Amino acid sequence: MSGNTERAWPLIRYGEILLNYAEAITEAGQPLLAYPKLIELRNRAGILPGADNLYSLKPIMSVMEMREIVRNKEELKWLSRISVLMILEDGQ
Repeated sequence: MSGNTERAWPLIRYGEILLNYAEAITEAGQPLLAYPKLIELRNRAGILPGADNLYSLKPIMSVMEMREIVRNKEELKWLSRISVLMILEDGQ
């Protein structure tokens, strides 16, 4: 095969993967396992960890409480911020 072929590759942001994992593990009934992914997401967005190193997350949340966090529009704002920062860092 010769010639130039352009492809539209799907772009998945790492922040979105972290958030999707946190949502999936919460829906599986294990909200405590969502903490590391949400903390990583908030850390990447430049959020300060706070004295408890929970990045403003309430300790030991129920499934219902964690569900509200992972679906919160604020998380999506941080996700967008991360994407913009990553684009700027890569120069694209």
